[in-house]
Amino acid sequence: MSLTNEQLARIDFLLYECEDDEIFAETLLCIETSSELHALAQQINWDGGFDELNAILDHSLCDRGTALMVYWLGEPTYFADFESDDDVPVENQSLKQFLNRLENQLMTEHFKFNTICYNPMADLNVVQRRKIENIASIPSALKRSNC
Repeated sequence: MSLTNEQLARIDFLLYECEDDEIFAETLLCIETSSELHALAQQINWDGGFDELNAILDHSLCDRGTALMVYWLGEPTYFADFESDDDVPVENQSLKQFLNRLENQLMTEHFKFNTICYNPMADLNVVQRRKIENIASIPSALKRSNC
């Protein structure tokens, strides 16, 4: 996943300099490849809410591998301990809603491309993998590599 200097500069701008939602949206439209979008998604700061992440996921070049990575960066395993979405603490409701939407998109073939491989189990040890495999609330299709 080699990026040009222009693409790297654009990612740096979006990550560290851009503070205006409108300029973020305009600059995001200049993204040239799924790899560039993936690199941005990998580093985006989640503290500002989900508008930027949603814009990345809604981008026409968003790859299924990028979406799967974002899903797991959201730590869906945290929500397995709750019997229903209503039991999730108020401060985590928006994350749960975000992950529910993303899970639906991943399960309904929303993403046009599937060329960036992501394996959610790759960096986990045996105990972590077993725990995730036993969480019924996470669809099994999202526990495997997308390629």
